[in-house]
Formats: sequence, structure tokens, C-alpha cells
Amino acid sequence: MRIGFNGKMGKITSLWVVFSLLGLSGNLMAGERRGATVVVQKKDGAQEKGELIAVKQNSILLLGSSSGADVSIDVPDIKTIGILKKSRAGAGFGYGFLIGGAAGAGIGLICSRGTGWIKFPRIDYVLIIGAGLGLAGGLIGVMVSGPSEQTIQIEGKGEPEVQYELRALKPKARIPDYH
Repeated sequence: MRIGFNGKMGKITSLWVVFSLLGLSGNLMAGERRGATVVVQKKDGAQEKGELIAVKQNSILLLGSSSGADVSIDVPDIKTIGILKKSRAGAGFGYGFLIGGAAGAGIGLICSRGTGWIKFPRIDYVLIIGAGLGLAGGLIGVMVSGPSEQTIQIEGKGEPEVQYELRALKPKARIPDYH
């Protein structure tokens, strides 16, 4: 019996490699850079929400989410800029649950060796304490994962402070080096 990449097995392997390369190559190509989603509160009470396209010296450019048109907002008219972020609560819960569950399972193993007056099988200690600490760790992970919005106050700040905030906002734009 000869083992190798000839015959029917070799063709199947070759086809699998070709289809894998074609199917996975789409994930390797860089997609178009997107700007952060922002909510701009104006001093007159109006609110604009959209994708941050560019930050200029005296204005910011948004792609309006409702209209789909570009909206330029002068910096002196801005009260606050809210940067919306994707919620990381699910990841926080997952990591917290894993860490708490692992710690609880370890504690359950240690507790099951004792000679206490309540006798449970070892697996019950591991499951009960692991699940309890896992849920506690998950809740802590949700709380630690942070807020889903960052607010930048523009109104009431001096010109150097406003320019500092705008420079910090530039990397979040679709075109970060726009002049």
C-alpha cells in the first residue's frame, strides 16, 4: 500500500486547499476604514448623528445617518460630541465567567477534600462553587467592561483646549489626516 497525494485522495486534498484559499482570502483583504459613530449636540439644541468623516481646524464633517448626506458642523456651534462604541458587555461577562468559574472549580476541588459534616461528591463541589463564582465573575466583567459612550465637552472651553480635543478626535475619523 502506497500513501501519498496521488489518486482520489490527492485530488480531494488539492480541491480542499484551493477552496480554502479562495474562501478565506476575503477575510484577509482590508476593508474600507470606517469612522467612529458620533452624536453631535449643538448649542441650539439640534442633534446630528453619523459617521465621523474628517476633523478640520474649525469644523467636523459627518456622514449623516438619517439623510446619508455629508454634514459640516462648525466647532463654535458644538456643545458636546458623543462617541458611540460597541458594547463589550458580552466579552466582559464571558471573560469574568471563565475566570470566576475556573477559580470556583479550584476552590471546589480544595473544599471537597475536607471532612466537613456535609458530604457531597467531588463533582458537586466543583459545579456549585464554580457556577456561583462564574456568575459573580461574569457580573463583575460586565461592570468593568466600561461605558459604551464617551462624551467630549466643547462648550465653555478655551481655544487651546478645543483644539486638543479635536486632535484627539482625528484618529477616530475615516480620514484621520485630513487638512
